[in-house]
Amino acid sequence: MQAKPKFLAFEFCSCSADLISNTYSIVEHDPGFAKVYLREKELLLEVLKEGDHTLWKKAKNVHS
Repeated sequence: MQAKPKFLAFEFCSCSADLISNTYSIVEHDPGFAKVYLREKELLLEVLKEGDHTLWKKAKNVHS
């Protein structure tokens, strides 16, 4: 079964918003893990380009 485009767009937006929120928290509270997290965030953002561009751009620029 293939996901519907509207569902994927919602998931991409939701994931981008989570990245924004989580990045601030992780960088503030766990700098050691933040190094790993920020590298993984960049890989995930490559997949999320199909979502909301404004959220994607904000997620990309948080602690880049």
